[in-house]
Amino acid sequence: MRSPDDINVLKNETPPEPLVLNLADIDELYEGRLIKTSGLVANKGSNWFTIESDDKTLHVTLKNRELSWPKLSADNHIEITGLITLSDGELRLWPRVPQDIILNQPTSVEAVAETIDLSKKEPTDWRGYIVLIFLGLILLIGWLWEKGKLAKFYQKAIEFLRQKIKH
Repeated sequence: MRSPDDINVLKNETPPEPLVLNLADIDELYEGRLIKTSGLVANKGSNWFTIESDDKTLHVTLKNRELSWPKLSADNHIEITGLITLSDGELRLWPRVPQDIILNQPTSVEAVAETIDLSKKEPTDWRGYIVLIFLGLILLIGWLWEKGKLAKFYQKAIEFLRQKIKH
């Protein structure tokens, strides 16, 4: 089969539901059956990858290169549906279409951060800002006092007010 056009549809029916199996339970008895399992992507090539779970590994072969398969990387956790085959004494899983591979979202800090709704505005507690501004003013006044600039300013202001009061 080189392209989807090579397939002749003889009858349209609902595809069978896959058997849901743990990776450790898959063996030769399921050859030719449609199964669904999950695991971590361990290794990958251009048209294959392996998944593992509980020290069991399964080789996954992506047969149709013309389809747009999901971009996977090591340690991605996936759920995958496909046909079990036996090739060279090794069990392999052949997903039918890209939708047979579901990338599970990790529960990392990045994933949790993406779920936080930043559009919700919390009321701002201005007390903290007021305290910071007050402390900043105290530091500025102290610095100016040390430099003598503030004392000169107050002296000039007092002289100005005295002159205004006399007139």
